[in-house]
Amino acid sequence: FEQLPAVSQDDVGEFMRFLFAEAMDSIPDKQGRVSIPGYLSRYAQLGDQVIVAGVRDHLEIWNPDLYAQVNSRMEQDPKSIARGLRQYGIL
Repeated sequence: FEQLPAVSQDDVGEFMRFLFAEAMDSIPDKQGRVSIPGYLSRYAQLGDQVIVAGVRDHLEIWNPDLYAQVNSRMEQDPKSIARGLRQYGIL
């Protein structure tokens, strides 16, 4: 793994704000459906089919093709990626 550049606490805070600013809570209706705002649907390139992925304490809703692309890297060498994440205290 290549060395990551040093980041400040301000950098971390700004990144977290950027990353999670568009996240939203949603309460399912009586049929279990949730409404996804248009801007998030467009950003995620959602269509008629979606992938709902459980990630720790939340769900992610993905375009199936984009989900497959992102996961293909993990499927190729999950142990190496896990070692790299452990190095940075993520796992």
